[in-house]
Amino acid sequence: MFTALADPTRRAVVARLGHGPASISELAEPLSMSMPSFLKHVRTLESCGLITTRKTGRVRTCVLNENRLAVVDRWLETQRRSWEAATDRLDAFVTGTSAPDSSAPTASSDHPASAADRSSPTTPPTTHPHPKETP
Repeated sequence: MFTALADPTRRAVVARLGHGPASISELAEPLSMSMPSFLKHVRTLESCGLITTRKTGRVRTCVLNENRLAVVDRWLETQRRSWEAATDRLDAFVTGTSAPDSSAPTASSDHPASAADRSSPTTPPTTHPHPKETP
């Protein structure tokens, strides 16, 4: 489904169908491409279940399948919440303030070292050159 939505032409079709059903020719009209090329886009959207088409006489009408978009919306919302929580924890770590969500795991609970230990740069161990052995 994400592959289908990756194309700007298909996103434009989905956006247009968000306003209501439309015929193939209505959808293709504002686009500068041949009808066979446009029909490939329609078939791609139809094969992944984002739209359905029905033929009445000589007119094929496309309808948006909002249930399929709801699946994408729920997944995106889950991802959005996860990334927002992660960036909030990063912000709290960088600024030294407490994280807004105290139930979320923080960097300090991941490792037994204190926050001061993690924020100071690690100095590499000092190495001493081995004395040359003389024969």
